[in-house]
Amino acid sequence: MLIEICGPDGAGKTTLVDALRARLRAATGVAVYERVLRSESRNLLEVARLSASASFTQREMTLAVLLDAVRQSTGEFSTYVGSPVMHIVVQHYAHTLAARLRDEGLHLDPGLRWLLSRLPPPDVSVRLAITPTRCMERIRARAKGDDILTAAEPGERMRRLVESFENAAADLTYPQFVVDAAQDVPSVLKATWWHVQAVAGVTIQMETGYGSETGR
Repeated sequence: MLIEICGPDGAGKTTLVDALRARLRAATGVAVYERVLRSESRNLLEVARLSASASFTQREMTLAVLLDAVRQSTGEFSTYVGSPVMHIVVQHYAHTLAARLRDEGLHLDPGLRWLLSRLPPPDVSVRLAITPTRCMERIRARAKGDDILTAAEPGERMRRLVESFENAAADLTYPQFVVDAAQDVPSVLKATWWHVQAVAGVTIQMETGYGSETGR
């Protein structure tokens, strides 16, 4: 099973992933891994941009990210789709990349949209919905901080990021479960766990107040 957890920085993705992995292991006895899409091509271009003789546009940088994402996801993640005995959880997947396109104003680019559509759809997609203010509160409380704090206007930058994640849902070809990330961790986990069980074909009684399903 391929599980996508997405949302802006400060939404609580890492906390949910850790809790969900433990719950899945306890319930199924199956090892659950976390995977991250990495773009070595983007890293190379960023290094090259430090040179006065090299210049790359934002589209070229994002193209490199998407190409690496397609290569990695089709080569590795696709083997987990639909599997009842192998599970992985990934944070920075299709929805996050769709949000990136929105944030950069590239979401109408046909070539980039086509590449995004090449990623294998996850079995489960959970978006953590949260306000920009709450995200900033959590980020400022972190010991390590975050890059967004170096922005000229961190609050406005976070508002745009949250908006990009919300609007990117329209660019997906699969349904997504939305959870209120302002809740405490047990409530967020409970809502997510309900949805994972439902998708896996386990018959359970729905508990109200924890989430809603969106998508086509």
